[in-house]
Amino acid sequence: MAIINEPHRTGYQGEGDVHATIAPAASDRSRLYAGYVWAVTRLALGWVFLWAFLDKTFGLGHETASEAAWVNGGSPTEGFLANEPPDRSRTSSTTSPEQPGPTGCS
Repeated sequence: MAIINEPHRTGYQGEGDVHATIAPAASDRSRLYAGYVWAVTRLALGWVFLWAFLDKTFGLGHETASEAAWVNGGSPTEGFLANEPPDRSRTSSTTSPEQPGPTGCS
């Protein structure tokens, strides 16, 4: 295993005035503001999903009545599963019982 020993840099190594760039550049500020926007968006989206979970769990009355809450024996997926589309394998128009399938298939 090789070990590389390099001297540590303790000071400013470049040329020019060290204090020349006190204010951040415009691109740095826009990246900072974009970071704030993404942080707020992420928190807002998290709150939407947390509220939906809490409403289904405890029946807070916004979309789920307290009688239908998960803690009171309700099902959180009942409405979603009740609107399930019909099974496509039974309604397929490409094959019918009278027409045999391709040869070589069992």
